[in-house]
Amino acid sequence: LLSLGTPSTPSDKEEMEKWCARVLSVPLSQNRARMNMALGLFSTMPLQVSHYKSAEYRRLLEETLAQEDFDAIHVALIRMLPYVWKLNAARISVVVDLIDSLTLNLEDRRRTLKGPLRLAFELEYRRVRSYERGVVRDFTALAVSSPADKEALGGGSSISVVPNGVDLDRFPFRAGADRDAENLIFTGNMGYGPNEEAVIWFADQVWPQLREERTNLSFLVAGTNPGERVLALANKAGVQVLGGVPDLGEYLGRAGVAVAP
Repeated sequence: LLSLGTPSTPSDKEEMEKWCARVLSVPLSQNRARMNMALGLFSTMPLQVSHYKSAEYRRLLEETLAQEDFDAIHVALIRMLPYVWKLNAARISVVVDLIDSLTLNLEDRRRTLKGPLRLAFELEYRRVRSYERGVVRDFTALAVSSPADKEALGGGSSISVVPNGVDLDRFPFRAGADRDAENLIFTGNMGYGPNEEAVIWFADQVWPQLREERTNLSFLVAGTNPGERVLALANKAGVQVLGGVPDLGEYLGRAGVAVAP
């Protein structure tokens, strides 16, 4: 595993070392990332791709490939593609895990914004759309998590759908007796735009009606990176914004209802 950015905690690194012969990581400082973004304004590349530019990472990748033979290179997200685009052209097996279509993601988000932020998202949308078209054209092994994302990328036999799954050991099903019927929960990375929009919509449009009918209901929002808009939901009666929690399975197991977008 060659990672740009160190693992979040020592336990993360230990977990990855169970699966990998070696775990190598290259830190990316905030100052370097800001500089990359500033220079990226003068490029046609998506800003989120420019953000992850690192000469040290490229050097380490080239050294690793020169020292060892690999059956395939598995790349996560379009952000890392500049490092492997030429390798793909050289017919080295490169598999790109897109997870979802960023074009589809940004297309929805830009419509809800106004002012300078709308212009910024419009610029990034156009760049991402062009970039993803190039990815679909040049790479022959792509993976996404849903048929909708595959369709947004133009379909085709080169794109495989690998659905999200559930780790049943970490998240076992619990019977109703273990659950609190008055407890609702929303989980996910709260720094991810679609999750943020979904939980805010629910809290504004649905939650007041539910509380009017059942005043004892509580609504938990659990997930890392909540922004100011999500944190502000805690001002609503019965709503708690927890941020990251040690064991999400415990919270899901106790809730009576899980809210999903």
